[in-house]
Amino acid sequence: MKKKLLAAGIICSFWLAGCSNDIEEKTAKDSQAAQSSTNLELLDQPFEKISLQEWETIHLTQEDFDLFLSELAAEDAKGTKKVAGIKKDSHEIIITLANRDGESLDNLMAAPFIDTEVRTAYLHSAYYEGQQPKIIVKDLSGIVLSEASEALEPVGP
Repeated sequence: MKKKLLAAGIICSFWLAGCSNDIEEKTAKDSQAAQSSTNLELLDQPFEKISLQEWETIHLTQEDFDLFLSELAAEDAKGTKKVAGIKKDSHEIIITLANRDGESLDNLMAAPFIDTEVRTAYLHSAYYEGQQPKIIVKDLSGIVLSEASEALEPVGP
């Protein structure tokens, strides 16, 4: 009986040693994946066309997330800028729209869309560590259009 228990103990030891190697390899692979972006080409299409399943495969490094933010502030194909600037601190992102229209309908409609885009990209980036960012959207005159530390609730029924 003691021999059987000893043999079972040895077999379990080898099995557990093999499992720990698998865990270490998986952790190393996960660490490498966190250091590189995945499926960036999905961000080339309009934001609203990216499905939830596709978002699950997207990961941005900190550098690629910063590039994503700077592209929001770039001129579009028509040569207009909707975002004048973006300032990012540890867990706060301030987005300044490129107008002084205050609480105009355009600004009030743009703020939740910009918040959603930035927040979704942030949640799939290396910056995300379990805490959502505080996103502030304002106009050039400093009027705050939206300020949220959580995803905005959809409007409608």
